[in-house]
Parts: sequence; structure tokens; C-alpha cells
Amino acid sequence: MQKTRYITVDLEVRSSAPFNAFCEFFEQYDLCAMLLEDEESDGWMSNISLDAMNNAETCIQHYLSVLKAMPVQAREDWNKAHHRCMNIGYHSSSSDWGFSDQLTADTLAKMAEMDIAVAFTLYPIDMQDDYIDCYEDEAPN
Repeated sequence: MQKTRYITVDLEVRSSAPFNAFCEFFEQYDLCAMLLEDEESDGWMSNISLDAMNNAETCIQHYLSVLKAMPVQAREDWNKAHHRCMNIGYHSSSSDWGFSDQLTADTLAKMAEMDIAVAFTLYPIDMQDDYIDCYEDEAPN
């Protein structure tokens, strides 16, 4: 039986203008920072899957220091963004009575200082096999 567990953190960025310098900065860290058109807002977006590390706290603290080290051009792109969010992903299990994780007040304060929101995405373990089977059934032979 699988337990609820932390998976990763994604950095979501959305802007009305392209932010190539920001994406290029993150690609230096071997992270895929693809700039895509955001059809919902008529702008631009990128969802960067960060190196998960051991837990969300460690991951976010590390990438906050990376963000603080941005060169001027990347920072200008960042400042123009209207959506900046650290989205923490978890595999969630219905077999757990409860699950707890935390971000420290220090991390939350640093995120607020940089105008970064936090979101949580739960991926139900119980549905994972059905989800994978659904796509395998659609795969061409």
C-alpha cells in the first residue's frame, strides 16, 4: 500500500509578454523552461519542473536563492510576469488517515517578498493505474 508523499515543485510563470531571458536563465540549470503561448490569457507561460530535492521546503529555498541571483534581463522578464507560483505536487493516498507537510514562515516570507504564490496539486495514487491504462488503450499499435 502506497503512502501520500511529496513529488516535486513546479514554478509557474505567466506574462502578457514573452520572457525569453528568464527561460534561458533557468535552462543554465538543466531545467526545461519552454516558453509557450498561453491561449487562456492571450499571453505567454512556462511551467518549470524544478529538481525535487528531498522535500518542498528544501526545493523552494534553493530556487528562491537561484531567483535572487537572476541577471538583469531575466529579472526584468520576471518583474513583468502577472503570475508567479510554486506549485507543490503530492501523490495522495486514500489509505492515509492524514498527511502533513509544512513550509516554514521564513520560506513563506521570502516567497511573499518576491510576489510568489503557493499552490498544491494532489495526484491520487488510487487513480494512477486507471489514468495510465486510459492512455495505453489510446496508443497506436
